[in-house]
Amino acid sequence: MASYASLSLILPLKIRLFYKILGVGIIFLCALKYHFYARMGGILSPDLPSWLIVIMEAAFGSLIIGSFICLIKDLLFVLLFILRKCSLIKLKPKLFKLNVCVIIFALIFGFYGTCMQFFTPHINHETIEIKNLDKDFDGFKIAQLSDLHVGPLLKHEFMQKVVAAVNNEEVDLTVITGDLVDGRVEKLINEFRSLKDIKSPYGVLAVTGNHEYYSGSFAWIKALENFNVRFLQNEHVNLHKGNGTLTVGGINDGRSYGNELDKVFADAGKHTRVFLAHKPKDGVKAVDADLILTGHTHGGTMLFAGPLVADYNDGFVSGRYELENRVMYVSNGTGIWSGFSCRFLVPPEITIFTLKKSLSQD
Repeated sequence: MASYASLSLILPLKIRLFYKILGVGIIFLCALKYHFYARMGGILSPDLPSWLIVIMEAAFGSLIIGSFICLIKDLLFVLLFILRKCSLIKLKPKLFKLNVCVIIFALIFGFYGTCMQFFTPHINHETIEIKNLDKDFDGFKIAQLSDLHVGPLLKHEFMQKVVAAVNNEEVDLTVITGDLVDGRVEKLINEFRSLKDIKSPYGVLAVTGNHEYYSGSFAWIKALENFNVRFLQNEHVNLHKGNGTLTVGGINDGRSYGNELDKVFADAGKHTRVFLAHKPKDGVKAVDADLILTGHTHGGTMLFAGPLVADYNDGFVSGRYELENRVMYVSNGTGIWSGFSCRFLVPPEITIFTLKKSLSQD
């Protein structure tokens, strides 16, 4: 990627050799981010100041965005070259000005896309119609948080914004579909203290993600229980309202040795079922659920990366998917991993689901 960006953006320009070497050097420096992280505490949670991580993430994000734009630019240049050879057009864009525009665009969106993680996530509302929903649960509201990734960058201040946004929606239940943390309990547990302030009457239910296993899952599960978070580990709970029942089940992330789908709804009864899983490929297996909530993909992080991310996740990457007799939702993520934290046209989200009893006879 760095080589391609250098060949496309810097080397063709008619500038002094010194500036070419400087430009290429900066590009390769941006690409070495993970090597710095690995030598400074590890890729998961590098022991670096937050401001430096932000700069490195923004620079790396700018490199990716710039490389993608360069690909489009170069394909257009090839097309224009062919059209000129065929005497169909005479247009010949000025390469220097165009490359400068690409660099400026990439830097703006690289830094903006990295810094947007510190803002309050977008609130997305979804209405889910379910045929067998007990009438007492008609209008029941569920807030989904996913991929919080509290760690080197996102801390207590971010969690305060998230909790305030959830409380403002007056939901009945809050769920978290994995990847809450990036780091060890002893270092980060206090950053989660705002979770105690969530006001959903039916509490907070969660499942593990792959980053919990990188960070010490058993310690985190035990620690977060002190903040009123209950982890569903291949099991379910029945929620009761009036004469109605709603079953919420959850599965351990696939990295766990205890990922057992068949146990989740064992002896659950024939009630409306909500299934929580971190990865879409685990969620789609829940054929007996009415609503499946997942995360993991971060919505592809960058819009143009969506098809590639979907390919690694059984075709699922972002948003709502209507499956046979069920709905699956893949969250863009409420936070984002500090190791790849530049978003491009894929906003973070808190998703509010309102359950409605379907009147359809189909």
